[in-house]
Amino acid sequence: MSESNVLASSGGLQWILWEVRLPSEPVAPVLAWLARLGHAFANCPWSVGLATPPRTYSERNEPIFWTGDAPVLMLEAPQPNSATMVALKSGTNSHSASVQATKGSRTLVSVRTRDAGLTQLCVKGEQRASIDLAFVQRPSASALRELLGQTARLRIQIGQQQIEAWKNPTHNIRLTVREQPEVRVDLGDETARARVTVWGRGKHRSRRGLDWKGVSRAVEDALAGDERLEIDAGNLGRVVLLILRVAEDTAHRGESSDRLTWRDHIVSMGELAEKGLTPAILKLPQHADSFGPRQVSPAALVRSRMALRRRIEAGGRRS
Repeated sequence: MSESNVLASSGGLQWILWEVRLPSEPVAPVLAWLARLGHAFANCPWSVGLATPPRTYSERNEPIFWTGDAPVLMLEAPQPNSATMVALKSGTNSHSASVQATKGSRTLVSVRTRDAGLTQLCVKGEQRASIDLAFVQRPSASALRELLGQTARLRIQIGQQQIEAWKNPTHNIRLTVREQPEVRVDLGDETARARVTVWGRGKHRSRRGLDWKGVSRAVEDALAGDERLEIDAGNLGRVVLLILRVAEDTAHRGESSDRLTWRDHIVSMGELAEKGLTPAILKLPQHADSFGPRQVSPAALVRSRMALRRRIEAGGRRS
């Protein structure tokens, strides 16, 4: 046993702070000293805790893992280099193993099982040094997608466009020059707060601690003339918006062009090009045989109509 004291002044008084260190093993003089104080010497028990976060918890507060998981448990020894026996019980099966804290007073144990059910790990001879783990079958991919869809997250609606965190890191927002769509923001929790950073005109500015109303106003202001917008809701997700401003007819033409480009890519991957029959004027309308079937690709027909529209908008005439 060792002891030390420190002299300190407080409130006009002198205080002596004593620190007493007891040995890890019982010693006769220490036992006698504790007895005079009315205390008894007892060995520190083993303890068991989780080192791996569980998937969730049961109604009885049991940590839940999927079958195939290998959660890690941390055993706290009463003193360095202590050894003990642990028992693992899963259904009707049981297994025992020796565990020793070789470095320090902590040791790690991994638990794995293939069957669903309750699994218990306990230290032999220690009633309170035990932990129950519940293993369940791994959910299907569809069930996981459904669960993820119900998970609280950052969600933003700009006009008809729905944007959610954890799907795509960056989203393009196409707006016409005069368009100012309605903005709705859901941070996933009423108490959640977010940071909004806006880039525009060669500068950027950031605002922190915004609730959903503050984020909605910040997004609406950014859509009016900025170029890039980032909403960071911490654990509830992060969304980056790239604001693209185009003329109304240019936006429509670009959308059609994108679809035609994708259609050409799909057709090029097949063996036969897509074809169809559509009526076409081959001669002047006054002739009885002016109408006749002609093989025309749907994409070619769309492109011809787009070209005709551009000629009309540019001041041209139908011929």
